[in-house]
Amino acid sequence: MKRLLYTLLVAAALLPCHVHAVTARQMFLSDTVADIFDLIEHSQRLDLLDYYDNGQSVAASNALRGYSALDTVMPNFMKVQLTEFSDVQLWVSDTTVKKPKIVLVKTFDLPHPDSYLTVYEADWSLSKNQEKIFTRPAIADFLINNDKTDRDALEQVEYDEMPFMAYDIDPANGNLLVTLNAKEWMSRENLDEWQAKLRPELRYRWTGKRYERVK
Repeated sequence: MKRLLYTLLVAAALLPCHVHAVTARQMFLSDTVADIFDLIEHSQRLDLLDYYDNGQSVAASNALRGYSALDTVMPNFMKVQLTEFSDVQLWVSDTTVKKPKIVLVKTFDLPHPDSYLTVYEADWSLSKNQEKIFTRPAIADFLINNDKTDRDALEQVEYDEMPFMAYDIDPANGNLLVTLNAKEWMSRENLDEWQAKLRPELRYRWTGKRYERVK
């Protein structure tokens, strides 16, 4: 009996410790200091997950008297239609550890899709040095040929116009796709001049600590 008990204790000690692991669901249901999902009452969040698990696409009312719905639910990733005009992508860097990074992208659809990225800790506190983790690209970063004269000219374009960029997270690895969508916001004159010189998108790789542009 003692030998059996000892064997069970050793086996338990050798098992990976997932007791405190963090999942996307847990982050969605947790009471946040960041006010990310506060538009949806906790009971409504639970209901949305129950319906999703049963293969039903159901919307829930939110605090703005609109609706919220779940688009995608995975262990490490969720996409939530937060309002009629905004959605949230949430990615957990590692679901087997106690303190992963939580990458959150919020996209607003008015007048065109425009995204913002923030990185949090598992307690929903902001990670330090946000600007070092990810810096929003400038229009000039989309240049195919990195010409200084063109970069200087595009700085003026960015000043004169309001660029919109949409972000998408790859659930498999957290990598980021940033789409410029120049046709949606750039004036016809500037579009005719710059469209052939600009990449439509940029890709960023998650290193475990920050995003690095893939060149």
